[in-house]
Amino acid sequence: MMRIGILLSMCLLASHAQSAEPVHPPIRAGDNFVRARDALLRAQWRPLRRHVNDGYEYGGLDRLLNERGFKELESCTVDTSQCVFYYRKRRTCLRVDTMGEQVDEMTVVQWSAACPDEPSKTTH
Repeated sequence: MMRIGILLSMCLLASHAQSAEPVHPPIRAGDNFVRARDALLRAQWRPLRRHVNDGYEYGGLDRLLNERGFKELESCTVDTSQCVFYYRKRRTCLRVDTMGEQVDEMTVVQWSAACPDEPSKTTH
């Protein structure tokens, strides 16, 4: 019985160690977003596809980004053109916040090791 307890403890510690991976994406605040995204993809960060079967309606900048294949887009504000994108590398998430009204002129404002909320399970 003690062996099982030790084994479970070791497994929990191992899973915690994997999820505590430091985040060092190859981007900085002020970077052009399109080039920063390319750098993320080259560094093995994978886009987290958002709004799959949840009824999200794209409009404005959201629509343009979706049409250009930025499926990792969470949303953009209408008034300030701030957008949020999510990526994953192994078990680590990355949130990238951008600003800009034109896709090719958007810049990275900040990034953080944050995961999105689970998408809704609505089916259509």
